[in-house]
Amino acid sequence: MATWMGLTENQYAMLAICLISIPLAVALALEMPQLAAASMLIVALASVLVRFVKTRALKALCYLLLGFVSFWCAGNALFVPLGSEAQLFSYIPFLLLGVANATAALVAYNDGYINGLIFAGAGLAAILLTKGPLDAGGMDRLLITAMLFTAASFVFVLFASWAKDAKQALYNALKAGVAAGLIYGALYLLRLYDVNALNFSDLPVLFAMLYTPFAAFFWMSLLTNFFAVGVALLAYELVIYLLGVQRGVGPGGVSLMKPGAAVNQADPYSPLVARLERFFKDFSKYDVEQASGILASAEKDYYETTKRKGDAPLKQNAGKMLMAARSMLLGLKFEGERVPAPAPATGAKKAQKKPEMFEIPKGAIVLLEGPIGSRKEEFGLDLLGKELEKGKKCAIISFEPEKEKEYAGEGEVQLVKVEQNINDIALSISRALEDGPEFVFVNILYWLVPNHGISTLSGFLSSTAKKIKKAGATAVFVMEEEMVSPQELSTLESLFDGILQFAVSEEGGTSHSKYRVKEFKFKKFDAEWRDYW
Repeated sequence: MATWMGLTENQYAMLAICLISIPLAVALALEMPQLAAASMLIVALASVLVRFVKTRALKALCYLLLGFVSFWCAGNALFVPLGSEAQLFSYIPFLLLGVANATAALVAYNDGYINGLIFAGAGLAAILLTKGPLDAGGMDRLLITAMLFTAASFVFVLFASWAKDAKQALYNALKAGVAAGLIYGALYLLRLYDVNALNFSDLPVLFAMLYTPFAAFFWMSLLTNFFAVGVALLAYELVIYLLGVQRGVGPGGVSLMKPGAAVNQADPYSPLVARLERFFKDFSKYDVEQASGILASAEKDYYETTKRKGDAPLKQNAGKMLMAARSMLLGLKFEGERVPAPAPATGAKKAQKKPEMFEIPKGAIVLLEGPIGSRKEEFGLDLLGKELEKGKKCAIISFEPEKEKEYAGEGEVQLVKVEQNINDIALSISRALEDGPEFVFVNILYWLVPNHGISTLSGFLSSTAKKIKKAGATAVFVMEEEMVSPQELSTLESLFDGILQFAVSEEGGTSHSKYRVKEFKFKKFDAEWRDYW
């Protein structure tokens, strides 16, 4: 096993294996067409190894050639001459197409969606060369057909690329199979029937005529594609499990690394990873203030390293460890909240009540910004708790909504747990707003800001703000201001209706949180600092 892992580090050996497999697969498909599946299996195995080719141009070339061969084998099996339409109702050609799509999905799952799209895009030339699944007649119709089949393959790539594990990838493959099945069903109907000869004036009769073949094509496509993609992804997960490798996915692509391996000191994130490992090991010894201080320092280092160094192999690990540390700290804070305060002695002062909080106007979208440990998250959850007391529908959108719900208090809250992909987050927010929440607490920026450029973030926040406004909801976002430069902070602040700035002050050896209204569009406000606990 160690020998194998060492071999994968030699990009020239991997390149040689890939280039040898291409003529081997083509020769096998030409000499023994009945073994086309074996040819495609050779291509699939070679495609997994291309990720170890480090030169981008060579990698792209390998994926193009392998994608062409895979879809060429599928196209030859799918080609049906005119007058032989009965052959269309067969699972075997669909299964071969499923294998080609599964290989494209596997490339995306193993090496990122860009490479998966390169692999699937080569299918366009292959379908045109083989005349693809349809003998469509004219070149214009054949080109449209080939483009739609390629688009169906793109669906599998995009659905598989950001899956965090095999379970989610299988679910995505099922969704992609439905989308592709609709495309395939419509295209095969074009082969069976001349559009100009269909009678659109009698819709019930037309529906009865088209439904049976469409349903047959749809289900054959869905079952074969889902089966092929599912087998490919499960086999891949089994192999990396046996090799003792862990797969991670993030904005920088897909990473494979040994869990628990010695930290690479050349990686700029390695000292931070080591500190976080000690944090987890000693967590039971900390109180809330100690844990908050250590985590604040670690997150500040993460943001500064991200600005200076950008991507590195351990960046995703460090980010995920910080998310886990935040979750643990949040749980520690909740436990502290549950401890009842001792009854005051006779004549002693009563416990200080929490000061009145700033009222967020209805329909406003507000950013709570401040340093780590300034309790801005608790402030946002307190606001949510007040809305719950009024009987309003509320939602928490974050990576740990269940724990944040504990802090917000009693009441029914819509919990929306998001993944780390910005596109999935946007979709989750859209679905959450469909349920009509009146107040939304959003805590996602601590992951998105260090992992995306300012232009991407601005577009995401602008689009999200429009969705929230259209839904008529009030929303509160939370962000650490140290994560961005003053210029970037100003850009992000301009996307919100109001800005509440938080700070921490030391009085008598005790930390106190305070806040002020930094900005509020079209509203008079008092900019004086206010106490918050």
